[in-house]
Amino acid sequence: MSIKYTPISTFFAIALLLLLGCAKDKGNYEYTTLNNFTVNNIAEDYTVYQGDTLKIEPMIAEDQATTDRFSYAWTIEKPQQGGRNQETADTLSKERTFNKAVGLGPGTYLFKFTMTEKSTGIYAAKTSSLMVITAFESGWVALEETPKGGDLSMIVDGTKKTYHNLFSNANLGKYMPLPLSGLFMGNFVAKTKPVFITANQYNKVLDPLSFKEAGDTKDVFVIPGTTNRVMTYLASNGPSSLVSTGFSAAIINGKYTIADTYSSNELKFVEPIAGDYELAPYAGILYDSKTKRDVHVIFFDKKNSRFIYFPYGSLKMNTVFTGKTFDPLKINQEIVYATIMDNGGYNALFKDSQNTYHLYQFIYRTSDGSINARSYFTMDAASLPNIGKATAFTGSPRSQIMYYAAENQVYMLEFLNKSARPIFSFPAGENITTMEDKDNQMIISTWNGTEGKIFIFKVNDFQTFDTPAAEIYTGFGKIKALKRKFG
Repeated sequence: MSIKYTPISTFFAIALLLLLGCAKDKGNYEYTTLNNFTVNNIAEDYTVYQGDTLKIEPMIAEDQATTDRFSYAWTIEKPQQGGRNQETADTLSKERTFNKAVGLGPGTYLFKFTMTEKSTGIYAAKTSSLMVITAFESGWVALEETPKGGDLSMIVDGTKKTYHNLFSNANLGKYMPLPLSGLFMGNFVAKTKPVFITANQYNKVLDPLSFKEAGDTKDVFVIPGTTNRVMTYLASNGPSSLVSTGFSAAIINGKYTIADTYSSNELKFVEPIAGDYELAPYAGILYDSKTKRDVHVIFFDKKNSRFIYFPYGSLKMNTVFTGKTFDPLKINQEIVYATIMDNGGYNALFKDSQNTYHLYQFIYRTSDGSINARSYFTMDAASLPNIGKATAFTGSPRSQIMYYAAENQVYMLEFLNKSARPIFSFPAGENITTMEDKDNQMIISTWNGTEGKIFIFKVNDFQTFDTPAAEIYTGFGKIKALKRKFG
């Protein structure tokens, strides 16, 4: 084996070259002193109600005051089980001062402020704990058109406070596409209580406490061969509702379906009953006054111009009626509106080709379990002023009446008198868009071309309104639907 050595003269030559190179370097460098900066005036913990505005003004200390030097970001992360956080953070604001309504769902979040020096990428950050408390368990929810698109507002029970832009705040500035179609509250007995929205090719399920998008209706309704699932009716929690006995009824793409909302932890509607039919979006929940149970749900089949019904919790279609004073299987008229009666029955208002109106009633007979169908009255349009211009209807759970609204006026249709009369008028131009009779109150929304409003009146013993309105709420867009939400 041979070993080669490098001559020592070679090392001396290399060292000399290095010394000569250093001697020729005149130090042609520019050194910049870093401008140090720190962030203060951000607390360790914050607590805020959903929808309320949170304002934080950081104090920035720096050696040399500059302008437009930094970029800013307020981000949010949701801590996960096991101590891990979500992989990506959502950016809520890029302004130095945070001053926004908090649209996050209830829970505790990691809330981080980061300021970054644009020229160097050096940053300073401060992380706080943000606890969001729900304010949206119960109240009135409005689906409204705004210049930017569809959004939601809510009047909260208890505080009576109004929260606007709930959908856009919860979904990072996103709005629903126009036109808007429907708002449905899943006030189910089970824990799952989603909110359903239908709009232009937009059929979504929202989280009930944050109003954040939580899925698509195709995830809830099983319909083979189609992905576009449009809801037009949903039985909601309360008296005379299928939900009160553990099942929910819905119309999806014109077909009837049900879901077990009591024993099932996951909301899932069964495949709708097949057949050549299309249901109008007005259901009558027939109620047994003896057993205090819902027994049937009745609909009008627009395609075949007939009434059909389904026993509670069943997909079995029935067309057998008793005591008939008209043919419920051959109507050949246009349905105008239908609603439950004060005794647990069902009223359906129709218009024929001669502009004559007909009211049909269906009553469940506790003695034999049959459904009695009768033609209650017929009247011409002259007895129903402005009904051809009606924009909203609502039934009364207290008496044999129905309300409708045309332009700025509310009318009461009295069945015994077979006529309607005006009972209240808003100022000219304050036109009515929705109307709901609930818990001895009449909740009316209006639109004057620039602003939407909600008026809550007390209904007196004469079934008219006590004036002035007990409550008035302003600052809405054009309200297309107004629904009651329960916790």
